[in-house]
Amino acid sequence: MSETLVSVLVTCYNHEKYIEQCLRSIFNQTHKNIELIVLNDGSTDNSGQVIKETLKDSPYNKTHYFVHDNSGVVRTRNKGLHLINGDFFLFVDSDDYLEENYVSELLYSLENNDADIAYCNLVNPENGAVVVQAREFDLNTFLVGNYISSTSLVRTSVLGDVKYDDSIKQLEDYDFFLNLVLVRNAKPIANHSTFLNYRVFDVSRSARGDLLKFYEAYIYILTKYQTIASDEIERAIGI
Repeated sequence: MSETLVSVLVTCYNHEKYIEQCLRSIFNQTHKNIELIVLNDGSTDNSGQVIKETLKDSPYNKTHYFVHDNSGVVRTRNKGLHLINGDFFLFVDSDDYLEENYVSELLYSLENNDADIAYCNLVNPENGAVVVQAREFDLNTFLVGNYISSTSLVRTSVLGDVKYDDSIKQLEDYDFFLNLVLVRNAKPIANHSTFLNYRVFDVSRSARGDLLKFYEAYIYILTKYQTIASDEIERAIGI
């Protein structure tokens, strides 16, 4: 397992305050065969300089840094999917950071259970509260609500031509993993021996507008897979 190459892709937009902690948490992984790919999505703050200075300390021979004009996280992740060389991959948002055993524990779950997607709890580092609980996978419950985070470890061979849907602005992670499960027959598994440090920001928004957009995206996503899992989807939306 120590010889297994894992591609870790960091997407960053204007996170000069957090990006160094994120990168150093990847440097400190107990699994050492890592390909580190950092994608700067046109940051206008000091993120670029922080990234370049921090990457000087990268312990990985396969360390790559890319900068492009701002295009949003979905298109940035799709660019990243074309850069992967590892047997497994995971995305990390630049305001989050990993426990030292994050990659090794998720990799252990996949390789010892013949699974394709390993996910875990999301924990708020400010207070230790569990933000998202990694429940055991069941398609019926997953169709009701997402509990697989974007920072899950994925077996590259199961990816095929799946990519993030850039026509939606919410729930793109949910759509991505639902696509892998329903179209590519990927097997997800919950891991309970590590967790993601997931920052929660209190951003003032129009709650009514957000809720409407959320449900519009949710229905759009389920409709995409209606022909594959019609009975399960009908139960999920109460038809």
